[in-house]
Amino acid sequence: MSTMNQKGSFLSSIESLANEKGLEKDKVVAAISEALAAGTAKQFEGEKPHIKVELNAAEGGYECFRLWRVIADDEEVLEEEQDQVITLTEASKLSPGAELTIGDTIQQQVSSATGRIAAHTAAQVLNRLVKDAERAKLYKQYQSRVGELITVQIKRVTRDHL
Repeated sequence: MSTMNQKGSFLSSIESLANEKGLEKDKVVAAISEALAAGTAKQFEGEKPHIKVELNAAEGGYECFRLWRVIADDEEVLEEEQDQVITLTEASKLSPGAELTIGDTIQQQVSSATGRIAAHTAAQVLNRLVKDAERAKLYKQYQSRVGELITVQIKRVTRDHL
């Protein structure tokens, strides 16, 4: 498939999903970015890295970056933060020539995960985020009607919802 077709396909997929679900295009783009970040994070087994995805919908591509917060060499780290921080000495090795200080954030480009597990994780996250956005839209639509008596037709009854 040519690059031009991929760009158009990617853009049309985003627009199609936004139109189908009645969501804003930027919310769909944000959901896709978060889903790709979750999928990419799966490639770091046993770690909980902070992944940022820069999605370029116009060009039909994206880049993944692993982010670290720079800390002092002797600073104690909480266990849940150990995969998201880097000592100043290690950061200087990773980014030679950069003027780094404590508290800075550095990033390293990583390849996006393309395996089955990563794709499954990304799909689950995307589905959850789209459903959350749909719920938020519905809530906003009816928020002004709180306390008002309305007539509805029940189409489906589940354990948690009508």
